[in-house]
Amino acid sequence: MYKDINLSYIGGKHSNDYSRQVLRTIFSVEELSSSILPPGRQQFIRKPLDRGRFDFLHDAVRVKYPISADCYDEFYGKLARPTLVDFLVDERKCHRKSTSTQSSISLS
Repeated sequence: MYKDINLSYIGGKHSNDYSRQVLRTIFSVEELSSSILPPGRQQFIRKPLDRGRFDFLHDAVRVKYPISADCYDEFYGKLARPTLVDFLVDERKCHRKSTSTQSSISLS
């Protein structure tokens, strides 16, 4: 449960799709478009997503798709993390595109 939302009720075609949907539920569009996945390092310009809320994603994926604690780190590192990195890049592109479109409309 995250706030009043039962994350196991969120749909997804597969674990990667489900992970993206959970991130959209837990974080705002602005957070997704301006952040990186935790853990962030000091040399990165963007701040990492909130670690406490990001842990809800890990718990939700492990519950929805029965993945043992021993295998989860490998699953996340090899399958889920690269997909989520691409997801955040796509969110940045969409946010930038919508912002530029809105600013060009307001100038007209």
